[in-house]
Amino acid sequence: MTPNAYSALDRFLHRLVLRSRNIQKISLDVQLSTYKGKFLANEEIQPVFVCGLARSGTTTLLRLLYQTGVFNTITYRDMPFVLMPTVWSKISKLFQRKSEPTERAHGDGILVGFDSPESFESVFWDNICNHNHLYGKTVGVHQPSAAEMRLFGQYIQTLNIANEHTDSHRRYLSKNNNNLVRLNALNNSFPKSSVLLMYRNPIQTALSLHRQHIQFCKQQKQDPFVLEYMSLLKHFEFGMDHRPFIFEGSVNPTTTNISNLQDAASTPLYWLKYWTHVYQYVIEALTQGLTQVHLVHYEALCRQPESQLARIFDKTSIYLGENSRMRLAEQIKLAQPHNHDLIRQGCSDEIAINEAIRQAGLTYEKLQQLTH
Repeated sequence: MTPNAYSALDRFLHRLVLRSRNIQKISLDVQLSTYKGKFLANEEIQPVFVCGLARSGTTTLLRLLYQTGVFNTITYRDMPFVLMPTVWSKISKLFQRKSEPTERAHGDGILVGFDSPESFESVFWDNICNHNHLYGKTVGVHQPSAAEMRLFGQYIQTLNIANEHTDSHRRYLSKNNNNLVRLNALNNSFPKSSVLLMYRNPIQTALSLHRQHIQFCKQQKQDPFVLEYMSLLKHFEFGMDHRPFIFEGSVNPTTTNISNLQDAASTPLYWLKYWTHVYQYVIEALTQGLTQVHLVHYEALCRQPESQLARIFDKTSIYLGENSRMRLAEQIKLAQPHNHDLIRQGCSDEIAINEAIRQAGLTYEKLQQLTH
């Protein structure tokens, strides 16, 4: 399901639907009207939101949770009509295709197919909130209105209502790394929700982000549709349309000169500073009483899968038998670590590198202290 493997017809349909705000809003109206009168208040539902900086293990956690059978979520089969997934599912059954899962464009060994869950939720926010958290080449903190949060609550419930004949399929699950800018909104609007916020060793994350950035820039130059596809889905994590998070009251040391962003992002040092910037904001946010936000440490999950899954299931009120838990735990493998010395690549300023490593280390240590 890599965008560069899409046919000409697939590309035309994705461009037609995802470029048009009118089509998206009509799609959402159709989806909501189909289940009108069946919605609960946001305070009564129990969605689970997985987020974190890219390359922190969020896809791994999403797939593990989806396998529990407790959740509904958006899959590749719902594209490009992700705002009316259940309606589109009924229509597309007439011409649905089957295919063997293939490795995704990241080249990280994760296989995806039509029925794989993925991060498409940002299409909702982009079309309903009119880009009011996008500032040119950056992404800022997003504070949706109460009306927008109610609408979002109804949208995510449509997947559950459509599957209400199956008792286990009653909750919404998403992975959306852009939800880092909506922590307050999700926490306050869904008091029974769980926000699982992942983090990973900063140097490993930075090196992985740097690798993906270089790789996707190359892909996007070779095939402009890959760039367009990621931009339409608001995947700004890396690549030629990389747009860093900025947070109110803080200055991002990596983005003081946006015009030179691509040059800066070509070095691992940029991504290490960026990691620290993002997770310092997370630490500050957690001190403000975000009771529904729970940190998940990627390395701990990989090294102690059984106990860490038990903790995650407790936080999210998932009840599985021991055999089911064991089968999930057996799937968790630590990604091949990068050579730490590569963090110095492309930068001759030893003082700057050592300070960035020190700041990241302190932030990483604080995150581990807050994980409970």
